[in-house]
Amino acid sequence: MLNKYTMIWCPVYDNSLDPWNPELWARESIAILEESMVWGSLVHRDFNDEVARFGDVVNTRKPSEFTAKQYAKGDTVVYQDASAQNVQVKLDQILDISFLLYDVERTYAFADLVDVYLQPAVSAVARSIDRKIAGQAAQFLDNTVGGMGMSSASTIRGYLVAAERQLNDQKVSEIGRNFVMGSAIKEDILNTDLFVKVNEAGDESALRNASLGNFFGLNTFMSLNTPNCVGATQGTATTTSAAAAAGATSIAITVVGTPGMYITIAGDMNPVRLLDATLTPAIQRPLKNAVANGAVVTKYTAAAVDLVGGYAAGWSKPVHIDGGPVPVIGQLVAFGVAADEYIIIDVDNTAGSDYDITLDRPLEAAIADNAAANLGPNGSMNLAFNRKGIALVNRPLDRPRTNNSSVAVVNSNTISMRVATSWDQDTKALKVSIDSLFGVKTLDNQYGCVLLG
Repeated sequence: MLNKYTMIWCPVYDNSLDPWNPELWARESIAILEESMVWGSLVHRDFNDEVARFGDVVNTRKPSEFTAKQYAKGDTVVYQDASAQNVQVKLDQILDISFLLYDVERTYAFADLVDVYLQPAVSAVARSIDRKIAGQAAQFLDNTVGGMGMSSASTIRGYLVAAERQLNDQKVSEIGRNFVMGSAIKEDILNTDLFVKVNEAGDESALRNASLGNFFGLNTFMSLNTPNCVGATQGTATTTSAAAAAGATSIAITVVGTPGMYITIAGDMNPVRLLDATLTPAIQRPLKNAVANGAVVTKYTAAAVDLVGGYAAGWSKPVHIDGGPVPVIGQLVAFGVAADEYIIIDVDNTAGSDYDITLDRPLEAAIADNAAANLGPNGSMNLAFNRKGIALVNRPLDRPRTNNSSVAVVNSNTISMRVATSWDQDTKALKVSIDSLFGVKTLDNQYGCVLLG
């Protein structure tokens, strides 16, 4: 049976001009990209072959729901609107791969070039897309089970059951539920009989790729791009000065904190933020679990935004911060006391304690120079969701008219890629540039639940 590789390319050998055909590179790039994405293959996908530009806002559809109506003989049927709800998504992510092929590499067969250059390059793009999608977990934090750093082999079964219950309570469709976890949760599952029982039930998907089978109605996958923070810097711990019930929107503490900072409270261990500098501060989200008097409150140290003039809403490039701890890929971050929360998907140490952090999505609101960059707690954010909750939108880029390069734009399934090749006489190498235009959007944060671990 033909697979996606054999359908779109066949081996090309030395001394053939075919390896420099940009259309061939584009088709192979699409195949590798789709094969490499875990998160990207599980969310709502939207593709249209209309050419778009960076910053364009496109209209996608939020899948609709129907309601069964009671009918009796002689009734006139009630027609329901079959059109899905329109949702606007900004195409604000151009992912690019560019490299040089020197004469010695140009003697390789195309299959060799794929292994040496194209596979790792496109896999890096797939990793970026998956991290951006996985980073949408920050927008589902009103719906959580478990606690940061609390998952273990003894608790994971209860957490999975609770996640399934949470989706049920949120009326999330039972069809197409997925759960994507990180390596820590996978270890917990493998240390129980859950994995063995899935295999005993005859579900061979547990032996394939990233899939671990089906647990409690959740098609379960493992991805290393699942947000997981290890090494967050803790400030001076304090304690609660009074007990608080589940659902409380404020706590009593013995030492004042800083507005906007992240804390965790023993007994609850959800990532929450202080909203004022008092001994009874309001918190951003209600407690999920009751906490005792004298419970340890762990504070997490903030950095500061470092750019004269600050950053405007919609900024999609890295944000420069300094004067604080080392930020970590997979860590929550929020700026000042604004409610918007992000997940860091890339970190670049530019000098000393200066860092560029890339966020899962563009800034929802402007942030000022020296605003606090509140960094979140240790732990993982594993998402149980229905594909209707998150969209990955892709559009082809324009094919420019040029005499200096060959350009191809190829569409396949729900992905479009553009490839340009040109000869650089200064380096005596072939330039290869591969890019694609994407947007990621949370469509409905009631379609998911974060399993904290």
